[in-house]
Amino acid sequence: MEREKEERDGYDGRQGLISIIYDETCRETSSSRCRFQQEVSTSFVCDELRRLWYNTKLYFLPCSLSALLSTGPHSRSTSVESITCVPVTTAPTIDGDTSDWSSVESFEAPLTGALTPTEYPYGNATIQCVYDDERVYFLFEVAGPYRFDAADKHKCAAISTMFKMGSEAMLYDMGNCPLAKTSCPTNLTECDDYKVDIGAHWELATTEMGVAYGTSNGSGKDNVAGKDDEYAVSPSCRMDDNDANAANEWEGAWTHTSPNSTDGSYIFEMSRMLSTASTESDAQLEAGKATDFGFAIWDPFESESNGWSDAGHYVTGCSADWISLRLVDESGNVEDDTSTETSSDSPETSSSGIIFDSRMLSLSLVVLGYAL
Repeated sequence: MEREKEERDGYDGRQGLISIIYDETCRETSSSRCRFQQEVSTSFVCDELRRLWYNTKLYFLPCSLSALLSTGPHSRSTSVESITCVPVTTAPTIDGDTSDWSSVESFEAPLTGALTPTEYPYGNATIQCVYDDERVYFLFEVAGPYRFDAADKHKCAAISTMFKMGSEAMLYDMGNCPLAKTSCPTNLTECDDYKVDIGAHWELATTEMGVAYGTSNGSGKDNVAGKDDEYAVSPSCRMDDNDANAANEWEGAWTHTSPNSTDGSYIFEMSRMLSTASTESDAQLEAGKATDFGFAIWDPFESESNGWSDAGHYVTGCSADWISLRLVDESGNVEDDTSTETSSDSPETSSSGIIFDSRMLSLSLVVLGYAL
């Protein structure tokens, strides 16, 4: 029993050190410093790190550790820290046709596994955004071969957006409330600081390409198109919008550029109200303000036989860092911007773009249970 306690305490300490490294390098610095391994490494260090993820219940690779373990031309960095959403007088039509978006700036965001450092196998997501007086509009384009099975939602692509609501909410673990690791707490308000708005969690099995699906009242549940409007404080505490003012304010249409071949891209054209009646479950968006944002996709070919799994989705921002969604005003300005900039010649970043910080390297080795 004493030995078990020592081992448990050791893992708790390592988890704390991983958290320190994450806080020191990810929260206060540019997400462009994140680097990932494109190929699975069989090195002892990587094996040990994976063991620690699972033994400490920490299923993400902190940006700094990922950077230290990534080398050579197979490394790829997060290329977007913020997305600029511009005002328009004529809104795009929600129909899956991208021609309305030809003059709108696009932003590329790499996608990585929510619980692993695995990269999305088909490339980056491309995101565009505009807004008018009432609604915000998104165009998401994600490469991937077409698959659709109306009898099995797991064999159709699925997507979701996420907006930060609570001051402590993390992209990782849907808010990551420490009181909701296995279920919702008895008093859900205890997790209010960790709340996230999960908008347009869209599973496509009941839909058709090129058809626009609209809003609904009374709940976030979409009984027609499956694009549910939800909120969460952890994966174990996620619900459809359900307060007195709840509704599903999302519209959407989707298509695929090459459904009869093995390549092509999924197109998701989406829209939601800027401000809603439900301040309990919806992030409130406003011109001239920035909001923390993320995007995820489920790959219907994750498993040939079973399609995607709940935990198998791919997420923007190293699966840990929010993207600043900047709804710039008519002058191109935004208040309270959450984005950060890191110079390419920062002393903390080498000329090849890979971090080499002796302090972080030392801490990383301590986490693994070794000393310099």
